[in-house]
Amino acid sequence: MYNKNIKKKSIALATVVLVAANSTCVFAQNDKKITKDETVYSLLDENGNVTKNIVSDWIKSDSSLGNIQDVSKLTNIKNIKGDEKPTISGDSVNWSISGDDLYYQGESTEKLPVNVSIKYELNGKEVNPKDIKGKSGDFKITIKLKNNIKKSVKIDGKTRIIYTPFLAAGEVLLDRDNFKDIETSAGTMLDEGSNASITFVSLPGLSHSLDLSDDLNSYLNLKDEMVITGNTTNFKVPTIMFAVTSDITSTLEDIDDDMDFSELKDSLQKLQDGGADLVDGAKKVADGTDTLNSKYSQFDDGVKTLDNGIGTLKSGADTLASNLPTLNNGAVSLENGLKQINEGQKSLNSGISTYTSSANKLNSGYSQLASGITSLDNGISSLSSGAKQLTDNLPALDSGASSLNSGLKELSSSQNKFASGVKNYVSSANSLDSAYDNIDNGISSAYKGASSLNSGLNQLGDGVDSLISSTSKVDSLADSVSQVSSKLSSSDSSELEAQITALAQKAAADGDTELAAQIKQLGGSLKEQSSQLNKAASSLNQISSGLKTVASKQEDGLKSVKGGIKSASNGASDLKSGLSNLKDGSSQFNSKLGQFAGAGSTLNDSSSKLADATQSAYAGSSKLSAGTGKLVSGASSLTSGVEKLKSGSSSLVSGSQTFGTNLNKFASAGGELQSGSSKLSSATQSAYSGSKQLSAGTGKLVSGASTLTSGVDKLKNGSSTLNSSSTQIKDGISTLANGSNDLYDGAKKLKTEGLDELNDKGNELLSEVDNITEVKDELVNAAEDYNNYSGINDDEMNGKVRFVLKVQDSSEESNKEDNTKETTNDNTQEKQGLWDWIKSLFGK
Repeated sequence: MYNKNIKKKSIALATVVLVAANSTCVFAQNDKKITKDETVYSLLDENGNVTKNIVSDWIKSDSSLGNIQDVSKLTNIKNIKGDEKPTISGDSVNWSISGDDLYYQGESTEKLPVNVSIKYELNGKEVNPKDIKGKSGDFKITIKLKNNIKKSVKIDGKTRIIYTPFLAAGEVLLDRDNFKDIETSAGTMLDEGSNASITFVSLPGLSHSLDLSDDLNSYLNLKDEMVITGNTTNFKVPTIMFAVTSDITSTLEDIDDDMDFSELKDSLQKLQDGGADLVDGAKKVADGTDTLNSKYSQFDDGVKTLDNGIGTLKSGADTLASNLPTLNNGAVSLENGLKQINEGQKSLNSGISTYTSSANKLNSGYSQLASGITSLDNGISSLSSGAKQLTDNLPALDSGASSLNSGLKELSSSQNKFASGVKNYVSSANSLDSAYDNIDNGISSAYKGASSLNSGLNQLGDGVDSLISSTSKVDSLADSVSQVSSKLSSSDSSELEAQITALAQKAAADGDTELAAQIKQLGGSLKEQSSQLNKAASSLNQISSGLKTVASKQEDGLKSVKGGIKSASNGASDLKSGLSNLKDGSSQFNSKLGQFAGAGSTLNDSSSKLADATQSAYAGSSKLSAGTGKLVSGASSLTSGVEKLKSGSSSLVSGSQTFGTNLNKFASAGGELQSGSSKLSSATQSAYSGSKQLSAGTGKLVSGASTLTSGVDKLKNGSSTLNSSSTQIKDGISTLANGSNDLYDGAKKLKTEGLDELNDKGNELLSEVDNITEVKDELVNAAEDYNNYSGINDDEMNGKVRFVLKVQDSSEESNKEDNTKETTNDNTQEKQGLWDWIKSLFGK
């Protein structure tokens, strides 16, 4: 289905062409004040035959028209803007119009000045378009325009036929859904996606009027025919319309009689002369390229020799670069080895110096050694004597160890009784602490009851008596604590500590260090326990004193409270204050009592440690007793060993004398060794310095070889590229030589067959163009004379006319009459303007 918007655009395009033509119209200078502007709307069938002509005339003036006499061959004339009716007599049509313009419409069967002929072909055969609707295949549409207005004129004494000049602008719309692969022989095609629009402009009959040759006519593209080809899948007649006007006088008047083509002729001559120069130049280029081709071959041979030489250089550089790392590695290894030798030599020098110094010291100290050996021999003699005395005294030591063991056994037994007493003391202290908690709670209750003092005075008196009684218990408790403290203070462990110290010293003197250490450890533990007992006794004394103080204060306070009961009604507030003080003192007493109980725990722990220490001392004394027994049995072995030691010391004295002689020789050889080591050290230092220079040099050599290799690689790449490019250049020069020869041949051909012929044909065409100026005036007159289609009153009116032609598909015939009727009768729509009326006529 065709897009109606595209149709309206096509109509608007044709309308614009006509309006543009009208804007350039220039009427002859006369006194005519009335203008008749005529538009002919022609409906055509599929083959271009006219089926109906509807003519619209617009008569206008600068003032009121009044009574006007018009000439028209139209039928069915109707006023489409006003209500005035015409008086018609033959071709004479008279109007009486009060306004300044008049629109009327009619119909005509007069022949159009330009005919449209349309021929259709499908798959190579000419067909009737009605018969191929909906069919597919290769289509061909040929549209021809024919100018029907001509006349005979005399020009330079010759009779010529000229056609009234008409400008025809056409458009063909093809639905892209139905038409593919569209091509056109003339005009311009615009593809809008859904539709293809082909526009075509023609001046039918002009080439005959100008009497142009076929060449010039082809050059000016003055075609009266357009051929459209393509493929259709569902054929239907495309939308075809033309706008035609004779108003082209302004264009023709631009052709001046004074137009001079001599410059163009001179240019053609210069172009021909330039062709000759081109041939000469091409000859020189051909000769030069032949010489270049010959000489460049020699240059190309040199480039190849250079590339081969650089290839050999690259191979040598690669070999050098590949072997230099090995040389550098060897130099580095040599440097490292000499470095180690140099460092080892330094150590050797240091060792030799030490050796020499030590040998000298050894030699000088040998005399002391010899003296010491003599002293050793004498000491061994003394040792032998002492060993005999030790053997004689050991039985007494063994007896003392047995006595120590028995004493510690009794101490351990007594310690168990002491620990039991401490536990009883701790238990009593805890009971006292628990009992006083009740006292403290009672004081708190008494304080809380102060607010209800009046109702509980009797009960308070009994409670105060109980508290006074309890103070005696606290005092008794303080006495008990004081007794425990006295017992702890009276225990004196100094005598036991002295005995333990004596045992440790005896064991050390006898050589049993392990036993001596155990006895010392026992003494330290006993001393520590004694110190803790003293501290515990001191703490108990403080607790006892605190208890007595608290008991004394408590008794005094309670007595004051009991005395104050008698004046309870007046001293209730004093009682409350006293209870507050009592509560604070009770809290302090309770805290001290807690510390007292805690001290008992400490005393209990100390007692346990003392028992453990006593048990350890007893176990150590048992070992001491066993050890002294073994010491007695080993004394005989000691005496035998000392005798053997005495014999060995005599041999040592003899051997030391031989060692002294050899030691002198050893010290002398050390001096010679130190001299040789100094020379060796100097030589290794020089070798090491040289190896570092060698290593640094080979390192730079390796780096330089890398740079050399990189440079040679780039040089080789460049020479290879140069070689390749040279070959290409050589081939290009050879091609250039062949091309320059072809250029020379072409230049000659261009001159003889092109430029020379162009000069001849150009002059011939210019001669034809000269004829255009001769016929121009006749064409202008013919165009101005054709100023109406249906008739005009030439005496009173100026006129102009245009034509709009639209091909209508036969399937639209049923709508054609309705369109015409609707256009004719609807004055409201017609009053909207001429171009809206055109759109309504062709757009439905």
